[in-house]
Amino acid sequence: MSKAGEALLRELRSLRVLVLHPSDQERSELVNQLKRIGCTVSVEWPIPTTIDPEINMIFCLVEDASIVTLPWVRPHLAVPVVAIAQFEHPTVIRSLLEIGVTGFIGKPIRTFGVLTALIMARSIHRYERIQSAKIAKLKESLKSHRIIGQAVQTLCRANDIGEGEAYELIRRQATSKRLSMYVISESIINTSELLTLETHKSSNTIQLRSKK
Repeated sequence: MSKAGEALLRELRSLRVLVLHPSDQERSELVNQLKRIGCTVSVEWPIPTTIDPEINMIFCLVEDASIVTLPWVRPHLAVPVVAIAQFEHPTVIRSLLEIGVTGFIGKPIRTFGVLTALIMARSIHRYERIQSAKIAKLKESLKSHRIIGQAVQTLCRANDIGEGEAYELIRRQATSKRLSMYVISESIINTSELLTLETHKSSNTIQLRSKK
């Protein structure tokens, strides 16, 4: 077996899977299949309002769209969820996709396809988390650039200096105080008084005071 295959098996065998389904033959078959894969499996029904934080995978029977109102579902699923679909209703499926369900299996439950659904759900969930983190970082970067730009314009207007000089002053102030340029820029923007700038070349600091 390849190293990738061995790593996948180790990952699957470390999973704590919660099956949310009424007690019947189908649930027993699903639980047994997950155990054969190597997962640690627990079961609950009806669907609880809270989920054990140690759970890292869920198979959940979905009978209607009411699942999207549960506290552990909103605002977004923290763990991968495979929905066990009672009916292929477009409204229900759309609601599940909106909250981040990444896998589906239909009823009646068959053991064939459970492993594929598990792997795909985890892979898609991991990919979405990585993309969400990248988007959040990009948004934060754009916000930082916008705030710094506003601070530069504030200094330019208040002190009749160029953008390059204003930017460099903010950068030096951030370095000397060991703060980010974003923090320094926010402090400039949030100052309510009309400011004037005094540059002390020896200390490379920015001093702001009320303009008389």
